[in-house]
Amino acid sequence: MYALSVSQVRSLELALVAHQGISLFDLMQRAGASVSSCALDLAAKTGLRRFLLLAGKGNNAGDALVCARLLQEKGVELTLCLAYPPELLRNEAKLAYEQLPSELKQKCKNNLTPEALSSDCLVIDGMLGSGAKGRVRPELAGWIELLNAGNAPVLAIDLPSGLEADSGKADCAVQADLSLSFIAPKIGMLQGRGPELCGRILLDRLGTPQSLLQEQTSAWPLFTQYEAAGLLRREAHDTYKNLRGHVGVIGGSMKYAQAPFLSAVAALRSGAGLASVLLPESLPLDAGIPRALIVRRLPDGGLGRLNKNSLSALEKELPGLGVLACGPGMTANPDMLPLLEMLLHCGKALLLDADALNLLCMAPQMLPQSNAKLILTPHPGEMRRLARAFGLNENLPRHEQALALAEKSGAVILLKGHRSICASPEGRWSCNLSGSAALATAGSGDVLSGVCAAFLGQMPPMQAAALGAFLHGLCAERLKPIGSRGLIADDLLNEIPAAMAQINPKA
Repeated sequence: MYALSVSQVRSLELALVAHQGISLFDLMQRAGASVSSCALDLAAKTGLRRFLLLAGKGNNAGDALVCARLLQEKGVELTLCLAYPPELLRNEAKLAYEQLPSELKQKCKNNLTPEALSSDCLVIDGMLGSGAKGRVRPELAGWIELLNAGNAPVLAIDLPSGLEADSGKADCAVQADLSLSFIAPKIGMLQGRGPELCGRILLDRLGTPQSLLQEQTSAWPLFTQYEAAGLLRREAHDTYKNLRGHVGVIGGSMKYAQAPFLSAVAALRSGAGLASVLLPESLPLDAGIPRALIVRRLPDGGLGRLNKNSLSALEKELPGLGVLACGPGMTANPDMLPLLEMLLHCGKALLLDADALNLLCMAPQMLPQSNAKLILTPHPGEMRRLARAFGLNENLPRHEQALALAEKSGAVILLKGHRSICASPEGRWSCNLSGSAALATAGSGDVLSGVCAAFLGQMPPMQAAALGAFLHGLCAERLKPIGSRGLIADDLLNEIPAAMAQINPKA
């Protein structure tokens, strides 16, 4: 899947109507029907009983008006608010208004009140569309502020009103729970304030054939369940644990003793056949450590962290391991640099996270000489430090930052955050579309490291990082029924097997 610019989507609309011999108004009927179907499905799942449609005066309003007519035909409780007099509606939107039943026209309101925004109501946002730019007009800004102050769930048509579709800029904009985008997601939904405002993104191509979509260049590649299902394939019936891979997690310290265990369990949950934790020997072992894990205690000179004393013992353990994940809970001290250098040159597939990345910032020159299959998983703060260490521009857009670091380092980069970015040294990249606020919890990154490490034993680094990020985000989405506040990393672990089955039931 790809995200496109406004001009690309408009050219596709014209190509689509010419290709299928339909009109732009026919295309609007498809869009409105899609919104209606999505709204009814959402209401059925959440128990919402009323619908409130907010319409401006452009094509986005036309989609909302078609939706309003179709919902009225279903006999649901419906309120339609027009921000402008009907005579100001333009082109296809005007035709959509003319098709409204007279009863609905008579009940149409021209103002929005707090009373209309009850929590049992689904708001359908059709005020502004993809062509809107700059400051929102006062008459709509008031509605947007009122809407954002309420608790009613919001379904945005194409994208939230007030969000610039190309840049992701927004001053006054709707905070949507769900955005139903047409033909392709817009680039601005994935950068700037887009990820914050769009909520979950759904897509309806409105019948656009793949042949037309493939003609577009300069598109943003997206990683969705479709791409994930293609990578998560059915295992052979006679597979065994060694064939599934052995992940070794290297880390832990007196302060963060449990972090490597989260990663190791995540690796097992994600399909690794074996998982070992290699940690400082002076750390106390918790009695609740999962019995399926292998634990190797490395000499640490009583420091409670890995150091030069750990090097020889760690080197002896490496031949029995398949994939290495280094960094969870490790802490960063200069005397650990020889350990990192050894891992970079040991010939094993390797994932670096957390303090392993901070160590790398101390000596970036060791990385380009490495021959490892390598994934780096920085969060935004670690990304800034890596950019400085490698002499890169810190102010680039996220995907350009990731691409620049991938090219400079020779590693696959998984830049974490809402809408995580995966980038390869060859210049390929993708934007992950799964995830929720449930991931904002201690240990979430450790879980991600384990998931990606498990896949790194089964596929190339770029695919492992992208699939790992998607699965990690899907686990968070699956927890939505119980809320996103108060969840812990262990909750994510428990969702991994079911999330993999959801991605590809045949896998």
